[in-house]
Amino acid sequence: MAHSSEYHVTSEIFIVPHEDMLILYAPLKGIVARINGSTAALLRDLQTGSSFELTPQEIEVLKPLEEVGAINGPPDMQLIVHEYGEFAPTHVTLFLTDACNLRCIYCYACGGDSPMPVQIPVEAARAGIDLVAENALRKNMSTFSVGFHGAGEPTVAWKLYKELIKYARHKGDEIGLQVSCSTCTNGVMPPEHAQWIAENTQTATVSVDGLPYYHDLQRPRRSGKGSFEDVRRTLKIFDENGFFYAIRATITEYNVHTMGEMVEFFDDNFNVGDLQFDPLIYSGRCQTTGCKAPSDDVYVQEYIRAYEIARSRNRLVGFSCLSFTSLKTFYCCAVSDGFTVTHDGYVTACFEACGPDRPFADVFLYGNYDFDQHTFNLNLDKLKRLQQRHVYNLPFCQDCFCKYMCSGDCPIHSMKMGYNMERGARCEITQMVAKHRLATIVKESRPDAVVGFEEVRCND
Repeated sequence: MAHSSEYHVTSEIFIVPHEDMLILYAPLKGIVARINGSTAALLRDLQTGSSFELTPQEIEVLKPLEEVGAINGPPDMQLIVHEYGEFAPTHVTLFLTDACNLRCIYCYACGGDSPMPVQIPVEAARAGIDLVAENALRKNMSTFSVGFHGAGEPTVAWKLYKELIKYARHKGDEIGLQVSCSTCTNGVMPPEHAQWIAENTQTATVSVDGLPYYHDLQRPRRSGKGSFEDVRRTLKIFDENGFFYAIRATITEYNVHTMGEMVEFFDDNFNVGDLQFDPLIYSGRCQTTGCKAPSDDVYVQEYIRAYEIARSRNRLVGFSCLSFTSLKTFYCCAVSDGFTVTHDGYVTACFEACGPDRPFADVFLYGNYDFDQHTFNLNLDKLKRLQQRHVYNLPFCQDCFCKYMCSGDCPIHSMKMGYNMERGARCEITQMVAKHRLATIVKESRPDAVVGFEEVRCND
């Protein structure tokens, strides 16, 4: 007769209740399985070190977990953290301007409101490109990357946008590396600009808030006129050129009930790559327009409906604080190796903290370009403190089954909610969506004839 002391749980195992089922999830072993109550109780007893004799049925139950190493196997792998590494980014994001041709009713940066809009100093932008290119060369990489984003719309600074892309290409040619250029854009631009982007850059993320009526409501032009037809024209040009782009939609109380229809609309009318539907975080222009996020329950209900419609079309709808395709310890570049040069020549780890007057700039702004010395002044100690925010260091996350999918959620949003970066701001939404995702995996897997396991799936 085998004894419990012969069986050691050597992987993180979570028992996740969802509706009428119990799901076993061992993220670092790639296991998702439907189990019964007896198996759940057995695993909990083993995890707590209880002493008991195992029945033959219990021994059979544990065999699949032994085979994949969750029981009596090697320790879990350790995922990457950045706090111990060298600061040598190979991607730079350039905020070209705070000017904007739209007045989105929720814009976190209040883009376009400045009476005296500015553009990024060319010298600072070029220095940012040089830095990441040379880091990539030193690391024996084949590619470095440049992203265009901003407190405003980057393509409004069109001459500068083209100039910097050409400069990045020239830099790549000079040192024998490829460059990948990506753009976050509102899609409102002349047709010839859309054509140039399709021919001269690699990817784009286009902000589109769904069906035309709701997009026009949430993302009007500066004049108040809707912007959807301009965006439609841009997307069609991208499609004609086979250009890869993703669509990101902000979900508010206005458009939340149309999320399923949004999937159908985008899928039927455009050759869009990825779809991402994120609930609004109250900030910026929301304070004057009154734009609000949907309730958590309504968002999750409508997200799941959209998710199922997407699956029926062989698509996936993403959600920013839940990774479905990879596991990680940190949420975003703000707590890893974020290197963003702003329109004012500052260096920030977080897109939202893009100037000294922005909320929490003292936390995320860690440098500036020195025009006298022609280099960046960087406070890397401040960046190292940010890099300590990963799931291994977040007590609130330790017992959460989706910690490697969510990675503590957005740090600046946590601060806005008063959590001081100690936990995520959207834990309830994240967990509800993650449970549905795991349940979907279980329901679509093939039954395995093992006592105690109703269904088993292992990822290679």
